[in-house]
Amino acid sequence: MTCTLAIDASAELQQYMGIGLLGLAAIAVIVHLIQQRRGSGDSSRQVNPRSATSPHQKAASTVRPAFIATAIGISVAAIFGSLTPYTPTELSLDAAWQQFRAIDFVSWGYHGRIDWVSNFLLGLGLGLAWQAVATPQGQDHPRWGARAVIVVLAIMSALTLIEFVQLWLPHRITSPHDVQAQLLGVLCGVYAWRVIGAWVSRRLSASLSKLRPAQPIDWFARSYLVAFLFYSLKPFDITIHPVELYRKLAAGRVILVPFSGSEYLFEEMFRHALSYLPIGMLAAIAFTPASRPLRRIEPAILISFGTACAIEMAQIFIGSRVADATQVITGTLGGATGALLMHSVGASARVLAPLPARNQREWIAQWTATGIAGLACVFVTFWQPQRLSAGEETELRQSIRNQIDEAFAEVTVTDSSVNAPAPIGLTGPAGCLASPTKRQRLIITEPGVYSNYMVDGNFDRSNVVKINTGPVVLRHSEVRNGTNNGIFVSATDVIIESCRIYHHINGTFQYQKDAHGISGTPTNLIIRNCEIFQVSGDGIQFDPSREKWDRVLIENCRIWTGPLDAPLADYAAGEQPGENAIDTKQLAANPRSRMVVRNCVFFGWGEGNIADQAALNLKENTETVVHNCVFLDNDICFRMRGPASPERGGAHVRISDCACYNSKLIARMEDRIENLKIRRMGVGSGIDRSFYIDRGVIGEGYVNEGEFVAPPIDSVLRLGVRASRRRTATDRDPR
Repeated sequence: MTCTLAIDASAELQQYMGIGLLGLAAIAVIVHLIQQRRGSGDSSRQVNPRSATSPHQKAASTVRPAFIATAIGISVAAIFGSLTPYTPTELSLDAAWQQFRAIDFVSWGYHGRIDWVSNFLLGLGLGLAWQAVATPQGQDHPRWGARAVIVVLAIMSALTLIEFVQLWLPHRITSPHDVQAQLLGVLCGVYAWRVIGAWVSRRLSASLSKLRPAQPIDWFARSYLVAFLFYSLKPFDITIHPVELYRKLAAGRVILVPFSGSEYLFEEMFRHALSYLPIGMLAAIAFTPASRPLRRIEPAILISFGTACAIEMAQIFIGSRVADATQVITGTLGGATGALLMHSVGASARVLAPLPARNQREWIAQWTATGIAGLACVFVTFWQPQRLSAGEETELRQSIRNQIDEAFAEVTVTDSSVNAPAPIGLTGPAGCLASPTKRQRLIITEPGVYSNYMVDGNFDRSNVVKINTGPVVLRHSEVRNGTNNGIFVSATDVIIESCRIYHHINGTFQYQKDAHGISGTPTNLIIRNCEIFQVSGDGIQFDPSREKWDRVLIENCRIWTGPLDAPLADYAAGEQPGENAIDTKQLAANPRSRMVVRNCVFFGWGEGNIADQAALNLKENTETVVHNCVFLDNDICFRMRGPASPERGGAHVRISDCACYNSKLIARMEDRIENLKIRRMGVGSGIDRSFYIDRGVIGEGYVNEGEFVAPPIDSVLRLGVRASRRRTATDRDPR
């Protein structure tokens, strides 16, 4: 114990000494700069005290508002990007403080080069912006050194506080290397402003002094631009890692060919064009002199085009956003319309013109007209029926995570005395309601609830539905007729419920190619009350590219296949598409992916065009729990595979309270699978063989207990396995 305490005390002393040395070094540099400034300041004041200060003070008063707005914008983006998604866990302040004190802030290094660069650039931007606010004149400011010290301390205090708050956020990592990179960035930003500040202020002041005073239409357009930028770039989950950018491109979230990313409806293009209308108006009046308040139409259109390009290019580096070349075109068209409208309005309606009011009545009319026009633009741009407010987004996101947490906790209970009815299969209607919205493709890039869509891919080679952001709920929809994935999910916090996904066919029966019902790289995904059938690949597969995915809940679904009633794509009538109902893939180098499957029915997975066809093909670095499910008319109900190769690892599987009927084999265990637990497996009629262990060898942790004769399938589907067993036992009891 004494040795441990001595080591801890030594480490703590080392931390304080290291921080002290860094502080002394920073103070020494700043004192040197202060002394240097005083020396040059004295010599300049001997000639003419007023000549060195008055012009600078005038320039500072002109440019400081712009610097303040820039600094606040960068700060808000930094805070928002660092603390979202804001889903705090329970952690006491004392415990958080102890964890924070235990972090070694002295040992320099980095846990990721790209992450280090991102934090350095964040600090650089903050240091540059806030030093500009503190000393607009740059090195010509008489108190540059003292204010630089205050700026560095204030920014680093705020950034350290953000790192401390991240202890409550499970999706964030509190890292000393982030603080170190930010400190270097802030110091470089502060010094950079010393070098370029005077030149920037003089040039900016000279430009601003020539501009006309801002009018109500200017304030509206500027405010709208700020809001639109925030809306377009939130949640500011910036990524510059080449691998992540490549994955985003491969997932189809960077769409370079216009009009290829989705079947754009006219109303969607029209809405997006309208959202750029105020930006085009601003492009026509921004930074114009009083002698010519309206800019020519051609430059205004070019500015609108540049703004649209800049926003879409920025969205490439926002992880949860989709960059689409089509929106550059629609945005430019909207901006051009806004510029034309501004020229028309400016010539005919003074209340919306960039001209000063001649009297109080005209001033009131200007603000009233601008306010009405602003509300209309905001309504068109930021309101859509399926979109969620910030509070609704947070509530839905937390609800999805709570449901998955509860499901994962419930299936860990092995007590067979819990016999509450748990119906298997669909618990309500699945598919479209009356008068669905018809689409050929649907790409979801905004959080919200999307209901009653009929998406018919017409056997195009693209994914029929792509969910690129969350939280999202897709319900009461049908997704059919594709040659790729029916639904591809590359997002966090998604629910797919009461949908029918079917007839996704690729290749031929002799030369089958994959087309899955649902696939992707999700985290926190719920698939509920859905019917998936007759796809040439797997009903559900995560993930073909073996990227990271986790926490998937599949419940009360019906996933099946069978012979086609009529020719479909390149399959003939009577041919049966499909490989597996569920297939899992994951690399051993990635975290083990987790999935819960409960209350589902799987049938028809046999007599296909692949060997060892199975309802569930559970393999590689995954952990799957299967509970209260029914398997009917399959070649193999469970095919479970161990570590066939060190690169992919082996599956961990737990099965409880399931029932199998009319199948050749209940479970096939391969490749020395480890940690396989089978409890209370119901063996119904028509089972040729219960269990097969490949080569007669199985890995550690194997449990198979509680096998029983399965009750009639109708009873099991209606009540669930446990409740049906209890009902059957009660019926047989003579008492």
